[in-house]
Amino acid sequence: MKIRLWKGYHSQGLRSLLAQTWSASSNDEMLIACPPFLKDLDFVRQLPAGEIEFCGEWAGLEIERKAGESRSYAEPPVLGVFTSGTVSGVARLVLYSRANIESSLDAILALFERSRIETVFCYPQPFHTFGLILGYALPMLRDFQLVTGQGRYSRSFHELRAAQRNERLLTLGTPTHFHDLLSYVREAGIELAPSYSSIVGGAMVSVAQWRAIRDFLHVQAPSIGYGATEASPGVSHLPPGREPLEDGEIGFAFPHLSVALHAGRGLEFSGRSLCLAMIQDGRLEFPKSVLLTDDVRQRDDGRLVYQGRTELILNRGGQKYSL
Repeated sequence: MKIRLWKGYHSQGLRSLLAQTWSASSNDEMLIACPPFLKDLDFVRQLPAGEIEFCGEWAGLEIERKAGESRSYAEPPVLGVFTSGTVSGVARLVLYSRANIESSLDAILALFERSRIETVFCYPQPFHTFGLILGYALPMLRDFQLVTGQGRYSRSFHELRAAQRNERLLTLGTPTHFHDLLSYVREAGIELAPSYSSIVGGAMVSVAQWRAIRDFLHVQAPSIGYGATEASPGVSHLPPGREPLEDGEIGFAFPHLSVALHAGRGLEFSGRSLCLAMIQDGRLEFPKSVLLTDDVRQRDDGRLVYQGRTELILNRGGQKYSL
């Protein structure tokens, strides 16, 4: 297997690598998007057998993998991304099969009017599952145009978003990204062109912010996504245009997943988009289910509501630290 380890921020080069990896006819290529702060390469010992190539900010780096240090997989992984959202605070590498990604994207896209989407604007960085799967893989696999900034997140991303005039636009971002976009629009004294929809995810979304996205950013049908790196990435979704009734609403669990709520422990899920494998602390695991340590309750109307973490976690700039 050809294994590419890419490190960096938003870039055209990553789009090309992703397309090349996915189009490999023999399913013998894999791309792992590594965060810029990653230094420990111990995880490579648990990867499938094959040649390792370093790309992006790692271009030219070489590593020798000792004989016998590669592992067997029931099916070939195609993409990998790290999550720091663990209680231990130690980064975990999550590996996806093609079926993981396809099933998750199909479930998410089924909630939208596909004819109203031509372009995806992506704020989240591609070394997070939100950016990699929904931002980069979704446009590539469903023939949408991807628009995003270059490099680190900055004011230039808002300038680029404000320049979009295609109404068939889906904007992806965390609550912080949309808060910053609102501030930019107000400070600049400009009006955004109307657009179809947005997905806000990665943290709790308030009713006030959902309304502000609709009323001040002129997004006709905002939506709220809830997921995890291990879910490739969607677990539940509040469909586009449905206004939340309270802060933290995350809609309904996807029908292709089995979801169970455990009081005081979190939300457990399994199903087709559950990741193929996880590597952490030198151990390779093929999970049957994953427990997310999030405090989630279900209302009488069936909607799920995110109320916070069941563990003490500090989120600083997208990195999560155990307290």
